[in-house]
Amino acid sequence: MLRITVKPFMDMSTMIEERLVQCCVHVGTRSSQDQCAPFCAVQAWPALGRQRLSVAAERLLPVV
Repeated sequence: MLRITVKPFMDMSTMIEERLVQCCVHVGTRSSQDQCAPFCAVQAWPALGRQRLSVAAERLLPVV
């Protein structure tokens, strides 16, 4: 079984706060509060993107 979800992507010029609040696709972030952020927001804002768990983990783990 394969699940495919299609959603309109928001960038900086099409970002709507109401849609961000209702977003169902989230990314875990590493900040003082360790919370999830909407996928489109993480992709649009570089500062938020650097807090993604995958990026934050790379800085903490040694590369072998």
